[in-house]
Amino acid sequence: MKTKSFQSNWPWAIVVIFYAWMLRAWPIYAQDVINAPSNLAAALQNHTTERNYLSVKLTWQDNSDNKQNFRIERKSGAAGNWGEISQTSLANYLDITVSLNQTYFYRVRANSGSIFSDYSNEASVAVPPALFVSSAGLERVANGATAWGDHDNDGDLDVLLTGVKTFSVVSKIYRNNAGQFEDINASLAGFANGAAEWGDYDHDGDLDILIGTKIYRNDNGNFVELAAQLPVGNASTWGDYDNDGDLDILLTGSTGTNRTSKIYRNESGRFVDIGAALEGLLYGKALWGDYDNDGDPDVFLTGVIETFETGVRGVTRVYRNAAGGFVDTFMPLLSAGVSSIACGDYDADKDLDLILTGDAGAPGFIGVVYRNTTTAVNTAPQAPTELASQVSGNTATLSWRKSTDAQTPANGLTYNLRLGKTPGGSEIMAAMADATTGYRRIAQLGNTNHRNSWTIKNLAPGTYYWSVQAIDNAFIGSAFAPEKTFIILPQTPGEIRPEAAASQLIGAEFEVAVSVNAVQNLFGVSFELNYTNTAFVDVVTPTTSNVLPGSFLGSDVIFIANVDETAGKVSIGISRKLGQAGVSGSGYEQRQDRKSSRCPAARVALESHRTKTRQRHHGMGWTSRYAVDAGSCDACRCQWRRCRQSGRCLANRFEFWPDTLGAKRDDRQ
Repeated sequence: MKTKSFQSNWPWAIVVIFYAWMLRAWPIYAQDVINAPSNLAAALQNHTTERNYLSVKLTWQDNSDNKQNFRIERKSGAAGNWGEISQTSLANYLDITVSLNQTYFYRVRANSGSIFSDYSNEASVAVPPALFVSSAGLERVANGATAWGDHDNDGDLDVLLTGVKTFSVVSKIYRNNAGQFEDINASLAGFANGAAEWGDYDHDGDLDILIGTKIYRNDNGNFVELAAQLPVGNASTWGDYDNDGDLDILLTGSTGTNRTSKIYRNESGRFVDIGAALEGLLYGKALWGDYDNDGDPDVFLTGVIETFETGVRGVTRVYRNAAGGFVDTFMPLLSAGVSSIACGDYDADKDLDLILTGDAGAPGFIGVVYRNTTTAVNTAPQAPTELASQVSGNTATLSWRKSTDAQTPANGLTYNLRLGKTPGGSEIMAAMADATTGYRRIAQLGNTNHRNSWTIKNLAPGTYYWSVQAIDNAFIGSAFAPEKTFIILPQTPGEIRPEAAASQLIGAEFEVAVSVNAVQNLFGVSFELNYTNTAFVDVVTPTTSNVLPGSFLGSDVIFIANVDETAGKVSIGISRKLGQAGVSGSGYEQRQDRKSSRCPAARVALESHRTKTRQRHHGMGWTSRYAVDAGSCDACRCQWRRCRQSGRCLANRFEFWPDTLGAKRDDRQ
């Protein structure tokens, strides 16, 4: 019985032992082990379709031969939740679904079916916020030029744009209206494949335009082409080669049959060819800059020439300004056609270095930086002094005394204005320079060119902070002058209000106080007097505490004596101070008079008469005519001559006029 029992149970024991062996042996197969990827790295890069977008490039090391895919997971922010974003069989991935101003974390693992490796190391990348946000509305062009400039002096930058559109060439000016750009429909000729620049060539305080070889004068926001008769060209630029304080022109291009490079001297707004011995070039760049630190701007040219002997080839030339004559320096620079050249002090040693790009022929396309090794020392200009501001309504005119420099003559210096709403700020006009050191961040003329005054219009009420620096011909900036401030007051309606006066007897003299609010540039003030059988002599004593800047003098002397009307009114106008802007405010009558000296003897008694006051605009100012009817002409003429009045006697009617600035007397109405 024991033997049978043993024999009947043996197969079950064998089965149990077999399955146990299989369960222990299964995990050791090598082909079922997937190693985790390593060395995961994340980096920002541009992803380009119609425009550039930021993307994140992921790379890692593949440590497994038996995987099917990599699974990529991402979370936004350290506290975010992980989620799978993609699968790939490659050891890299481009994540194009990132958003601005976010930090992303990544991890990767490999898989084969349902079997997964461990995760890789984590990698993170911070996507920056948007620094530049596009603004729609500008013409879409190619092969053009653009330039910033405040053409209407309202304290913000407008846009000059040229180029080729689908079937035409265009030149446009867009006015900056609170960040929206509006086409002002300027009458500019279309232009492409060349330069466009702003510059105040006529010294009238607003920016004119140089487009190729056409000059447009800014006449209060309207651009009128100047008949300068410059040759056709593609590269041109403003600069003051003779240091006389106005903008001259350097250009290259074609006369139609010949290549040309010329310098035109500005003679009071008329441009004259100086006959400089420059090589004529096409398809290049013209540039001013004082490379040798001797205080006057030299000339840099790049472009293309074509000859029978050499064919088409590029040229790079540097001409030294030798007291207004230009001499080729034969510098061993690479020659580049269809090219560009720019100068700037990249190593901050106060001399101009160069960058040159273009087609250099056999060497191919080039991009080269040349360091200036001159031993000539250039010192920064002195900071401007005597800063002053004059405010009229919402307009401010800022002025300063011209600076001096050891190399650049005073008239050759340009000026760079900074204006902001905070101390040290530049929210209204940016100087593109370090406010503390004056270090210039761009190599170009100052933003007011050679002018040592500038006007900004349409400023909002508030306190403004401003300063200015001088720029020499190597584009080195002085320190900024000590900061100044000015205030734009709220533009409340102006008011001139006489205080109530007690009734006076005939012949009595008395004073009337005048309150003035938000009215500027007053010379004299007067008002309308009511009378009831009373003679008035107005002697104005105004309250001036809230008048900026303003001053007051006595107004016309008006007499009413023995009137035959029991009540009436006498109107007297307001005049402005000579040489200042017009009176601003409301509720007043504006007039420019030279006040006659007071003549007490002129107070005469006239019987049975009526006094009238009329005003007409004639000549340079206003004049008033007073008529006295049914009175004694001899008496009137005698007395009023003592006040330097002119008049005539017509049929018992004597008419007289106060002295005015160049005004002729009115004819009888």
